[in-house]
Amino acid sequence: MSAQEKLIQLASAIKNSPLGFKKKSGEDVIEVSIPASTAAAFYEKVRATLEYQDEHLLRRNAIARILRRLLGGNGNAHDMAKILLTELVWGKYLPNKEIPVRFADELADVFLKYEPIFLAAQRVENKEYAFQWILDVLSTEIEYKIMSHQDIELMATFMYEELKKRVEWDEKLNYHQEEKDLRLFIATHKMLLKSNLATLRYRTFLLYYPDWTYANSELINEIAGNIARVINTVDYQVEHPLTHRLALKVRRKAGVFRVLLDVIKNDNNFQETVSNVEALDKAVEKSLKKNTDIFRKKLKRTAVRAVLFLFITKMFLALIMEVPYDYLIHGRLFFVPLLINILFPPLLLAFI
Repeated sequence: MSAQEKLIQLASAIKNSPLGFKKKSGEDVIEVSIPASTAAAFYEKVRATLEYQDEHLLRRNAIARILRRLLGGNGNAHDMAKILLTELVWGKYLPNKEIPVRFADELADVFLKYEPIFLAAQRVENKEYAFQWILDVLSTEIEYKIMSHQDIELMATFMYEELKKRVEWDEKLNYHQEEKDLRLFIATHKMLLKSNLATLRYRTFLLYYPDWTYANSELINEIAGNIARVINTVDYQVEHPLTHRLALKVRRKAGVFRVLLDVIKNDNNFQETVSNVEALDKAVEKSLKKNTDIFRKKLKRTAVRAVLFLFITKMFLALIMEVPYDYLIHGRLFFVPLLINILFPPLLLAFI
């Protein structure tokens, strides 16, 4: 198959990739009040500022936070799924009046699948580590189910296959080819999707257990019975020094494939475009310009977030340390030095 035919086949698969959920006409949907949603969204914005995490991680992290709280209660799987979806809509991680109520049933099945795994984690030596590991995998699976990432997953596979043919391995590396290929895939996924540790754990776990999405009781029990070994095996691959070294090399290539994905998703006549060098150059140039503008906007938002983070932390420190100190030592509050200490660092950062 020629390179052009591969790209056309890839484009067809990407354009036909499904959404995470699809509302049918007339069916019941999850609806929250606007004031409640606005308040929750404001809280999440403040929290995101304090946590100072990348935007693409926020929804998964929100899912993990909600799950950690829900798993500590006694609710059934369906109730937990409904609460999870409702709170995600509140926080504006999901659109209001768009998520079908029946989607809670699908998520409930995911919760039930993990119950034996969580129970098995209580028997391992490091219970908290095992719990966090399983929570990472569960929250990522739910995020993938809510918002399908099949388009970029297809591109990650394509990128991996292309790099696999071009990587020149050091003969001194004493690893089996399967190990090198696995770590190349993890590195590719990390750089193209900007995957965090939780996502890498989930995707590596699926490489070992490709039937996990629709796992039967036999597979669930097998994993539960060997959960400590599963955790150690997956983390060994994700955190291996070779994986890190490959990621540094792959990072320089990832931008090309992101642009290619953008061109495919936004070009309704990609089959014709890829056959015309001039048209393809124009499409790539357009995509690069758009992504440059997006990057600049993200950079500005990051700067604003950094200023807010510094302001909030300085204000918090002033309230718990400087104000009590002034009253305790001097018997009164010195407003001018306090305001300077609170405002000067974030204003200086904003100016820079």
